[in-house]
Amino acid sequence: MVEPEVLLLPFNEPKETHSLIDFDDLVSHLRETELYAKVTRILSYHQSYNDYEEHFTVEDQNELLNLINRFTDGFITRLEKQVSLSEKDLRFCGLHLLGLSTQDIAILLEKDRSGIYKRQKRLLHQYFPDAGDEKLEKVLKSIK
Repeated sequence: MVEPEVLLLPFNEPKETHSLIDFDDLVSHLRETELYAKVTRILSYHQSYNDYEEHFTVEDQNELLNLINRFTDGFITRLEKQVSLSEKDLRFCGLHLLGLSTQDIAILLEKDRSGIYKRQKRLLHQYFPDAGDEKLEKVLKSIK
């Protein structure tokens, strides 16, 4: 099955100066979206029933990237320019910007938690070798 390509909405990037982004502000903006409500429903249902009533689809993940890009002054666009991530890895990184736990990300992606840890380590080692023992979320949030 071929996964849909991540298509970011056009973004007019401002001048070259980018300060650190307030990701707490990002989450507060996202909380007002239907997509965030869906994330909350999926996690809540899974916690109660250890099952899925809804799924966080690739299209949902692409929508998340577009929302992040819009609310962060083009962060995803800049990340794509700085690091040659696959579309799948880009979507994976988008989830980390929400401040979700590894367990929550595993639930949303319907994967094993150990697989999420391995993928985090691989991304850090492959794309951010100077990160040391930092978590992927912190490394991503430090990118300008």
